[in-house]
Amino acid sequence: SELRSVRLRPFKANSLEEGEFRIYQVCRDSERGDMYVFLSDIEIALHNLVKRALAFQFGDGEDGWWRQGVPSQIRKACVSVREEDPAPCQDAFAYTTFINLREIVDKNWGLFVRILPKEFQQNKKSFLEDLVKLNHLRNGVMHPIKRIEISKDDFSFVKSFRKAIDENNWCLSAQQVTAPAAFSGSR
Repeated sequence: SELRSVRLRPFKANSLEEGEFRIYQVCRDSERGDMYVFLSDIEIALHNLVKRALAFQFGDGEDGWWRQGVPSQIRKACVSVREEDPAPCQDAFAYTTFINLREIVDKNWGLFVRILPKEFQQNKKSFLEDLVKLNHLRNGVMHPIKRIEISKDDFSFVKSFRKAIDENNWCLSAQQVTAPAAFSGSR
């Protein structure tokens, strides 16, 4: 196979040969690589959309969405982690995890039930459980030394969640957010 015919050598900047580049192309599309990309996409999208929704509901700035929409213990944890970061991000919200986002959505379910993609609006418990599962999978992919097994079902779940959570599926216009959505409650 092509992968066996290419000799690997120590990496030097700007010194990739054609065969080495082909190995990179094959590997970057592997299941674990795709999981990394999919989970990164989900994490970025959720952070951005949760922040936008909270700002829409509570207003911009520290006295708006940050203090009214994000529970105190999460705010404190984010600021603490930022303080320990040798290259800190200006926005403390960047330090939230899937578990933090789960708590924020849970606390503000009355807002999120109206703006989440339709398939998540109908089942709060399931959506919150999905965030816990995403956190577990994210930790396995981002920290491979933990050797968390990722199954085909996990891969399908992440791929499907990524598609569902796309910004185009959120109801973020003023009219959509203020109009109450039908909600049957938690499962």
